[in-house]
Amino acid sequence: MQIFIQSEKAFERIRFVEADEVPGDEYYSKRMKRDYKAREDYYRLLEESVSEGIFARDIVGKEMTADELRI
Repeated sequence: MQIFIQSEKAFERIRFVEADEVPGDEYYSKRMKRDYKAREDYYRLLEESVSEGIFARDIVGKEMTADELRI
């Protein structure tokens, strides 16, 4: 899960509560499996996506510049 904190007020209210130690050999492999699947899914979506139009990934990936008319 990811959480986005937009305001400074919300960010200032964050506090660390606790951390639990977990067995690295068990959870690292689970993390790597999730990461691998997420990357596979992402690349599959890229291949299936429409090639026309402007996408945030094009702008962020520096494939476009601010002076291009299509922005």
